[in-house]
Amino acid sequence: SGLVPEFWCPSARSSQRDQVLTAFVMGANAEQLSAQGDRAVRTALSELDALYGGAASQRFQNAVVADWLKEPYIRGAYSYPV
Repeated sequence: SGLVPEFWCPSARSSQRDQVLTAFVMGANAEQLSAQGDRAVRTALSELDALYGGAASQRFQNAVVADWLKEPYIRGAYSYPV
C-alpha cells in the first residue's frame, strides 16, 4: 500500500477526451506527501504506474496540487480517525 489510498476520476462519464484524476489523501500520508513538495506528484504517479503497468506516467500531462495542510486558515481539508 502506498501513500495515496484513493484515486478517483470525477470526469469519467464526460465525453471529453482529456480526463481529470484526483488523488485523495488524509492524515499521516497527507503530511508525508506535503513534506515532499514537488515530488508528491511523482510519488502519486509511481503508485499509479505500479497498478497500471506504467500507463500513468506515459499519459501524464499536468498536475495541480491543492495542499490544504499549507493553507494557514484551513490546515487540512477533512477530519480523520487517528
